[in-house]
Amino acid sequence: MITKAKFIAGLIVLSIVAGVFASPVLAAPKGKSPLKVFILAGQSNMEGAGQIKANPKRNKGKGSLEYIVRDTKTAEMTRHTIDRNGKWIVRDDVWIWYLDRKGCLTAGYGAKETTIGPEFQFGHAVGQAYDEQVLLIKTAWGGKSLMTEFRPPSSGGEVGPYYTLMLKHIKDVLGNIKKHFPAYDGKGYELVGFGWHQGWNDRVNQAANDAYEKNMANFIRDVRKDLGVKNLPFVIAETGMSGHEEKHPRALSLMKAQAAVAKHPEFKGNVAFVGTKDFYRSPEESPSRQSYHWNSNALTYFLIGDGMAKAMLSLIEGPDTVATKGHPDTKGEGWSDLLKPDLSNAIYSKGVWSVSDGVMTATKDINLWTKKQYNDFVIDLEFKNGPAANSGVIVHCSDTKKWIPNSVEIQIADDYAAKWAKSPKTWQCGAIFGHLAASKRLVKKVGKWNRYTITCKGKIITVVLNGEKVTEMDMSKWTSAKVNPAGDKIPGWLNKPKAGLPLKGHIGFQGKHGGAPIYFRNIRIKEL
Repeated sequence: MITKAKFIAGLIVLSIVAGVFASPVLAAPKGKSPLKVFILAGQSNMEGAGQIKANPKRNKGKGSLEYIVRDTKTAEMTRHTIDRNGKWIVRDDVWIWYLDRKGCLTAGYGAKETTIGPEFQFGHAVGQAYDEQVLLIKTAWGGKSLMTEFRPPSSGGEVGPYYTLMLKHIKDVLGNIKKHFPAYDGKGYELVGFGWHQGWNDRVNQAANDAYEKNMANFIRDVRKDLGVKNLPFVIAETGMSGHEEKHPRALSLMKAQAAVAKHPEFKGNVAFVGTKDFYRSPEESPSRQSYHWNSNALTYFLIGDGMAKAMLSLIEGPDTVATKGHPDTKGEGWSDLLKPDLSNAIYSKGVWSVSDGVMTATKDINLWTKKQYNDFVIDLEFKNGPAANSGVIVHCSDTKKWIPNSVEIQIADDYAAKWAKSPKTWQCGAIFGHLAASKRLVKKVGKWNRYTITCKGKIITVVLNGEKVTEMDMSKWTSAKVNPAGDKIPGWLNKPKAGLPLKGHIGFQGKHGGAPIYFRNIRIKEL
């Protein structure tokens, strides 16, 4: 969104600093049905060794949860975990059961009450994505192998005792939800996903290593059968404890086996592999030198949980949730990628914008522009909002330095966030910002992919959001810079009538505006 903040940078700084200690988490009503249930299982790294308290004697506290929520490099991504007083948020819209411990999600559900595991950010992310109450059931024990302790029935031989115990715990909790969580309304639950982080005990044994892919595939099939959920979404987090520096052949082969399982034809679209090597942090950045426990680095466990949640939500959404009806076939004649994978045909600040696995995002509120200028065109893309996201696609930009009055912005926003839900309709998703509101709210909630098709032909701009046309603007009618044709006021910083703007211009994407992340992918264009 274009705001006056562009002209009052001092206030931006103050608001961002304050925002680090503000909580955007709005808990859903307790017990709202149907209860969404996720299973998290594995061995010690699913238990979690990420240290919460900062130890100043150990690398000045680096890598602890207390450190990363205050470090300028990570405060923004973790700010939703603390309240304005710096206390850990306790989410009553996300419950967790972990062996003998249970309650509302907060820090301290790792292997010990002094640590976190992947459940921490996983729970925050899925809790943000759902209106319904969420329940995490975590069953994890250190030093357990998929070859023996977790051995699935289909692999033959003796069924692993911890496979049996895992299922017993899951069924006991699901059969007694009201006992464990009195706020549960008793109106049913849905088992929606299974997350797995394990591998050390198989990677240190050659026979277990060799059999891992087969055992993992059998484990998935058997879990689905025993829990009675066909094609239950299943996420495997890589055992990548030494990061990209890992050289041991058994470790490399086990990680390869984990990735291979997700590529089985039968698991297409319902099993995902999450690479974790990028999440490794060195001992010098961490609370310990326990390489097999990710050096006890809380940021690592946070990122693993975040990666697992994103992969899980993507599986749950499924390929059909990104609308196709009402949108063009961008594989057809005349379509091409708007941007190169290395962004070499874009004007952008290096270190701000990046592309990873086809997803483009920014770390700061700095726009990215196409080098080429376009006249008539159709642009088709997908975007995903972070909490309280506020971004946009910018067209007809004739001046990238003074772009605010010299362009048209198609707004992207998390309309479900309190600050944007109460904003003017012309500031909400699908609107021509400041000028024309969308006909209805069609943007999906945080963490889900949306699809935009924006057509610019002459002075007509048409916007299709998630399969429906929500906006059509004839720029020639906007002859005033103060009042829209409907009679409502135009924000003062949009001080040029749209009727007089040049039509040839750059296409742009707004960055991490207001500290809220935004993600883009599959950006395609067809010139008319």
